[in-house]
Amino acid sequence: MDWTERLRKRLDAWRDAGLARRLRTAEGPGARVRVDGREVVHFASNDYLGLAAHPAVLDAAKAALNASGAGASASRLICGSKPEHAALEADLARFKRSEGALVFASGYQAALASLGALGAAGEEEPRPAFFLDRLCHASLLDGAKLSGAAVRVFKHNDAADLARLLPRESGPKLVVVESLYSMDGDVAPLGELLAAARAAGAWLLVDEAHATGVLGPGGRGVLAEVCEGALPPDVLSLGTLSKALGSQGGFLCGPRTALDAIVHAGRAFLFSTGLAPACAAAARAALGLIDDGGRRERLLLASQALRTRLRARGWEISGGPGPILPILVGGESAAVALAERLLEAGYWVPAVRFPTVKRGQARLRLSLSAAHDEGQIEGLETALGQP
Repeated sequence: MDWTERLRKRLDAWRDAGLARRLRTAEGPGARVRVDGREVVHFASNDYLGLAAHPAVLDAAKAALNASGAGASASRLICGSKPEHAALEADLARFKRSEGALVFASGYQAALASLGALGAAGEEEPRPAFFLDRLCHASLLDGAKLSGAAVRVFKHNDAADLARLLPRESGPKLVVVESLYSMDGDVAPLGELLAAARAAGAWLLVDEAHATGVLGPGGRGVLAEVCEGALPPDVLSLGTLSKALGSQGGFLCGPRTALDAIVHAGRAFLFSTGLAPACAAAARAALGLIDDGGRRERLLLASQALRTRLRARGWEISGGPGPILPILVGGESAAVALAERLLEAGYWVPAVRFPTVKRGQARLRLSLSAAHDEGQIEGLETALGQP
């Protein structure tokens, strides 16, 4: 079997299983976009606060383009950090109340570099062990596997199962979780997980990609509800600039020893071009707009109201207090058909299927934004109807 035949066979199998995918063209920022030439209301985006098109964010990006160019041009260790990198890292450290921050070209890269450096072991050093929640994002799973550390997986949001597994490893231990899970919309019991980690002498790394800017006091994330004051030295906060902050890139906040280790040994940081200066400047501007005009409060109230109304209509909606409303469908083909029906009605809500979620657990991932108005939300509700 040659390569062409092999790949065609796999594509046919995905198609037959309702797992076919294609790239769509989406034009324009904000809540209303053109998808494949058709104007639709956008419920697929992670731009939770509607800041991707905010004038102040765009102006900051334009100024950085003029000052520093379109790209970082090389790895930051090769050609140096840009002023925009340093300014954003300082603001992120203040925002997260951590010793320091390090920014990356993407959230995926941030996970690979961070876990890769933390999982490395020197000569005659015990191999570290990572303990991951079963529903951790693919970037965290990949980073853990590539790091060389021992990897154990515990039941989703189950601190008791974590506590059961932690004593089984004797080397340095790192617990890796998310705070707001992107496909189920539920929030981790970080207080219980941190207590279990500390009882075993482990550090805790929390991916706050979907919580930063949305949940917690001042939008600082769920960790800010658990860790009062400064971020503790045994806790790391991972995140992205590409969701509530409306830009692109990733970051890690935590103790400077961990950040310095990543600069020395995080291969995905060492061997990759730095974050584009315009993205850094845009994210920095967005940090100052999180609570502008009651955006966050309006988003959370609208999310809770829609969740309640859809459940009353008979839809199975998982999740907690955030703007992610997974509409559980089950079958892959049924989820695709529902997404296509909504698209025909003028609403873009993506179908999420295997391998993103387990087979038979397909869903529509509905994301609300502060940019949505009540008419757009009510229109989507009407288009969904009843199951």
